[in-house]
Amino acid sequence: MQSAGWDLAAAAAAVHPGVQLRRAGDTKFVFESYVAMKMFANFHRRDFNLSFLDEREFYDRRRFFEEFTELKAAPASAFLDARNARWGGFGKFLRAKYLSLVHARMETAFFGRLEQRGIVSAGPGFPESSWFADFAEMARRVWLLHCLFYAFDGGAEEDGASIFQVRAEERVVGFTVVPGFRVGRTMIQCRVYLSRPGRRP
Repeated sequence: MQSAGWDLAAAAAAVHPGVQLRRAGDTKFVFESYVAMKMFANFHRRDFNLSFLDEREFYDRRRFFEEFTELKAAPASAFLDARNARWGGFGKFLRAKYLSLVHARMETAFFGRLEQRGIVSAGPGFPESSWFADFAEMARRVWLLHCLFYAFDGGAEEDGASIFQVRAEERVVGFTVVPGFRVGRTMIQCRVYLSRPGRRP
């Protein structure tokens, strides 16, 4: 973003308005938070609240675990063939997350054109750039975590699984950088940015 000439402070303020950053370099935590918010949106739902994934509402724990086992064995690129009905859901998820996270202005600033966005929008293929490959790998890991989440305890709060973030309180917590997870008795802490001077993120 910096090499593209963006005003990082202004961009950070647009993501988390009113949060005072302690150091200029802390904008990286804001952008990490932005990516996490987009990628983990509706993570607590079996279908990510995406209508084209509604069949996942009927998956049982075994099906989620089988999907996790298959997908973790290969890179994301192995599952992006739109002709493969078994993995069509992941490709659609990747497409939706890219279009949600990478704004058209952002892509233009980074690459000078909207070629990748055009390919993603038109389908059924995907861009063959290394940048998109990295994005797809990030999406694969979120998908894997989602499968694992629902493979244990059903992934529902009443069954002992949940995703959470810390809300701002007395301006001590500025924002959640990465959400936390609870599955049964296992707790994965969330990461937060502490806005009060003298604290570390």
